[in-house]
Amino acid sequence: MLTESRFLLSVSPEAARRWVPGHKCYIRCDVAKYDELLSRVLRGASDANIAFNQLRNLLKRLGFVERVRGDHHIFSKTGVEEIINLQPRGSKAKPYQVKQVRGLIVKYRLSGEQDEK
Repeated sequence: MLTESRFLLSVSPEAARRWVPGHKCYIRCDVAKYDELLSRVLRGASDANIAFNQLRNLLKRLGFVERVRGDHHIFSKTGVEEIINLQPRGSKAKPYQVKQVRGLIVKYRLSGEQDEK
């Protein structure tokens, strides 16, 4: 069994910064959650069932910058003409806003890894 220090030495410095002591699945769970959420958003089958904070984190991971004014979370990104304005409905994102996010992801072919250049 690997110790914590061995585990930290076996991953990249970026991944090591995301490591949280006490968690059993460190980076793989984070990546799996991101991939699963991106897949759910792109499928469009459950727009009314996407958590607001997860959608915010997805946009941040895709390279968007967030600005908050009251309950309006405004996201912009260099190279993307549109801005996206999200407001929560309870703990969920509004379905039409999830659809807008999906449209931006498809239009600009955003997937995360290549877009962070």
